[in-house]
Amino acid sequence: MQCFGSTVPWLTWNSGISQVLRNRLDVVQRLMIKFIFSKYAFYHVTLSDFKQLSWSTFSDRVKYFKLCLVFKIRKGLAPSYLSHGFRPILDCHSHATRASTYNYLVSGDISKSPTSFTYTAVKHWNSLPPSLKCIPSLMNFKKRLREHTMSSYWLLLAPFTYASWSRLWLRFLV
Repeated sequence: MQCFGSTVPWLTWNSGISQVLRNRLDVVQRLMIKFIFSKYAFYHVTLSDFKQLSWSTFSDRVKYFKLCLVFKIRKGLAPSYLSHGFRPILDCHSHATRASTYNYLVSGDISKSPTSFTYTAVKHWNSLPPSLKCIPSLMNFKKRLREHTMSSYWLLLAPFTYASWSRLWLRFLV
């Protein structure tokens, strides 16, 4: 476990790793959860297991660090080379829309590489609710972002009522 704990922080910053390595890290993380909870080999690890340990999935962890960097870029706390490619929507036009205050635009040359840091970070930032984007301090942002991520786990795990199951079943039949 010590080896995994010391390598994961480096790997989450380096989001350019291959999909094969990401899948292997995901497998190792799920094996650790099975070990911690003393589950059998064929147990299916769910998001509720991650929630009980207050862990994030590997992809959510990468997203978390990217969003923290975008917050630093927005507040002027990040190095200048990282802010290249982040253009606020207000710089592009003068229309006062709800999204223009906090969102960014992806420039044409960056949109050609949808796996780049800038493209994915802008995409994740623009998908955040406005209440998270307007937080003034980095520590509060990290805390609220973590809460937002964990609450999204619970939304995915929310039990269906009988009415929702019947609606799903009727859609399936039609």
